Amino acid sequence: MLTQADPCLIVFLRPKIALALGKDWPITRLSIDNKTFEPVGPHWSGFYDWLRDIRGRVVGVRYHPTEYTDFLLKFVDRLEYAELGQFSDLSLFFGEARTIDPATSEDQNFIYDQVFESQGEYAIAFAKPGFSTEEQAGLSEGGTEWLNPAIVYGSRDS
Repeated sequence: MLTQADPCLIVFLRPKIALALGKDWPITRLSIDNKTFEPVGPHWSGFYDWLRDIRGRVVGVRYHPTEYTDFLLKFVDRLEYAELGQFSDLSLFFGEARTIDPATSEDQNFIYDQVFESQGEYAIAFAKPGFSTEEQAGLSEGGTEWLNPAIVYGSRDS
């Protein structure tokens, strides 16, 4: 069972991938660079797998969007760090590493994966409870840009 203060990794789908770490979820709004990102579709928008290398470091995420967010399949097609899969899925790599260990990369999480939009830009917040030090080590490699957005937490209904 998830508790309060379960972190989430926010992936900004920019020409160069950018990440932010949220201290909790759900998130109702993100603001950065004079842009406000609002939720698009349901707070659960598909299954996702954390892609890990053989050392257990998270090097990316594979996302299987639902019909509410499958527009992202077309959107990410132009991004160098994204790969489209065979099953209407997409993989987002956080750095240069793209070799994954299939045995440790099949989480099939469906906890929380809210898509956000602002002026034609997108971000996805993926819940990641129990984010270990080993997993986080892969996030800082490859020159990944880290952002510090203003985050508003809470239910969309509140």
